[in-house]
Amino acid sequence: MKNKKYAWALITLSCLAPALHAQTLTYQWDTELCSYRAQYNAAQVSKAQLDGSLVFTRLAGSVLLSATSLVFEPAQLSSISLQAIDHEYRTTKTKLKATPVLAPFAALKQRTLSRLEFEYTTNRLEAQALLGQPQRLLTTAYGQASLRYAKMLNHPDAAQQIKLWNQLIEAQIREQEKLGNSGYRIIAQQRQARQSASNAQAYAKIDFIQAWHNHLQWPNTAIHQQDTRTDWNLAFIKAARLTHLKEECDEP
Repeated sequence: MKNKKYAWALITLSCLAPALHAQTLTYQWDTELCSYRAQYNAAQVSKAQLDGSLVFTRLAGSVLLSATSLVFEPAQLSSISLQAIDHEYRTTKTKLKATPVLAPFAALKQRTLSRLEFEYTTNRLEAQALLGQPQRLLTTAYGQASLRYAKMLNHPDAAQQIKLWNQLIEAQIREQEKLGNSGYRIIAQQRQARQSASNAQAYAKIDFIQAWHNHLQWPNTAIHQQDTRTDWNLAFIKAARLTHLKEECDEP
């Protein structure tokens, strides 16, 4: 009887061995400079979770939406489409929400979705302002610095608005000079002279909206900065419990 039990144990182990072996699969991925190959336990994580987690690590700290909401020339205003902005947002949100991730990356996924909401809302406001509704930017929701430029944009006196534009350009010049860019003044003044001769009011509007954008008070700024500094590739390797890691890198 004892021998019979021992035989059944051997049979059971021999049947389990292929199944256990089949749970270990190979996964490959790339970073900017390196290619990786490792093994993961398919009984614990799925390839879809691995793929999805990498999607969010690559989006950490990056711009999520690309539909035009800012321009540099009045002639480019025709490239702005609220419908395009809305469509890209809906498509991106649907795709990201449906992307599975490893449990340790759930918080990163949620932060990315929150950034998406912020980008979409502010992009749409900028586009609306450029398309003739500058009052849209008159809100304290994005900080006092941005509100200051929104007030310049909405100043009722055209002549005073140009004076404010001149002050804005001078402030930008001085900021560049503090950074050691001594040749910036000549370039900026020559550009502004051309713009003033062409359509000062239109260029002033564009610059005020650019300044509004550049001074936005981002929510959870500290967390956002931490995301940009995190070694997400190392975090991915640990979260996925990858083994037998092989790395091949190009020279930077």
